[in-house]
Amino acid sequence: MKLWYQRCTYEIKNLYGEDWELFADLLAACSPRKHIKSNWRMAVRIYDSWKHGEVDYTGCLPCHRGNVDRVLSGQELSGRKVRAFAACLKGDLNQVVVDVWVARFFGFENVTNKVYDMCIDIIHAAAGFAGEFPAEVQAQVWCESLQLAGRKPLSFCSAIDKQMKFWED
Repeated sequence: MKLWYQRCTYEIKNLYGEDWELFADLLAACSPRKHIKSNWRMAVRIYDSWKHGEVDYTGCLPCHRGNVDRVLSGQELSGRKVRAFAACLKGDLNQVVVDVWVARFFGFENVTNKVYDMCIDIIHAAAGFAGEFPAEVQAQVWCESLQLAGRKPLSFCSAIDKQMKFWED
């Protein structure tokens, strides 16, 4: 999973062409409290409906709706995790995305600002030690955390592959 973000960015660029950054922002906007599969499906639905002159907010939580509207009106995303996730998907591998899975890996249950900052510091230190980008280390931590919880980590590349065949649970 070291190249998680790079692979996802490559695939998103191939699928969405000149709209790839907009789509990456939609993925980030739809990511809080969503599994990768449902995150991908929601972003695709929103993008497709927007391209046809309306916006289908089906499945959007209140935390998604504001950021979806921001993306579609060209405004900056709200929220540290969402902004960092969008930046990583668009190639800024010095960013660190801290979600509940990353926080749990380090023994925290809630992602407060203090926890977010501590996780960033730990990941930046580990990245410096390993000679890797912080986003690469964060992706590895995220995957390991999911595996420790008995879940299978996926990437958006998995979602893209399955989109063509429909989703398998």
